[in-house]
Amino acid sequence: MSEVYSAVKNMNKLNSEWNAVCRHILKGYDITYPQFRVLTGILELQQSNKRITQAQLSQHIGIDVMTLSTIIRNLEARRLLRRQESRSDTRAKNVYLTAVGISLTEEVEPIIDQAAELFFEDYPATLLKVLSKLS
Repeated sequence: MSEVYSAVKNMNKLNSEWNAVCRHILKGYDITYPQFRVLTGILELQQSNKRITQAQLSQHIGIDVMTLSTIIRNLEARRLLRRQESRSDTRAKNVYLTAVGISLTEEVEPIIDQAAELFFEDYPATLLKVLSKLS
């Protein structure tokens, strides 16, 4: 097995394990990791006080538009966000977190951040080791 393939395999395993940690944490909040990424993505983009389209959000968080649309519908049904037709483009929808969505995101985000710090504390050293072998 080549070193590159081994590194990719290890990165996939790390990603899988991280997703399992997130699922475990988020289960208590009744949201999935992709839903959490959408909520935090909206919260990040809302800081600029601009309207956020689904297309912009898709690009920002790296989830394809069709998958994002399904996630948004589910979050909207739970009243964690709302969609509104864009005034400038009738084909586009702007998305906004509701007060409940903001509250949930602000409660969960520090927990996920802390878990990430613990989970990935040795990751930079591992990444540097892999990259040095590939150079």
